[in-house]
Amino acid sequence: MTASGKIIALSGSHGTGKTTAAYQLAADLKKQGAGEVGIICEVARRCPLPVYQVGQVTSRTAEMWIISEQIRAEIEASQRYDVVVSDRTIVDAIAYTSVAGFHDVAFGMIALARHHVGLYRRVIFHGIADNPFCSDDGFRHQDQVLRIEVELRMLELYAQLGVKVERATLTAG
Repeated sequence: MTASGKIIALSGSHGTGKTTAAYQLAADLKKQGAGEVGIICEVARRCPLPVYQVGQVTSRTAEMWIISEQIRAEIEASQRYDVVVSDRTIVDAIAYTSVAGFHDVAFGMIALARHHVGLYRRVIFHGIADNPFCSDDGFRHQDQVLRIEVELRMLELYAQLGVKVERATLTAG
């Protein structure tokens, strides 16, 4: 992975503080004079189809929409801004797709991801064990087994794609 990409991406299972951290990072970058800073918020929340939401079951079509929209949003933002902060990555989307059981879709996206990850300057991973503030994100199921499965799959995919991730550590106070 090259360090020349424009996107600083946050990654990890749901409820680990990525969106909050993304807004804070974008504000810090603006204060530091990083130029025009764009933010990409989790695209799954805009999906017109049921996803891994409370009381809903995701579908192959929904997962394909999320992956496609993540790619589109990242390409568009990287053309419009000097620096982009994203609270998800294509790898996150592929991991959720795989854990949902749509392995054929996930596998098909890995070759595309191999090229797409070049847009990332940094990937900051918000792990469940690293974060004492894991919370209900108000969107996805709060099943701890789901969170752990997704996180492990993300880390496997980053290793497979040769993407170095930085671990985010949050502390109280």
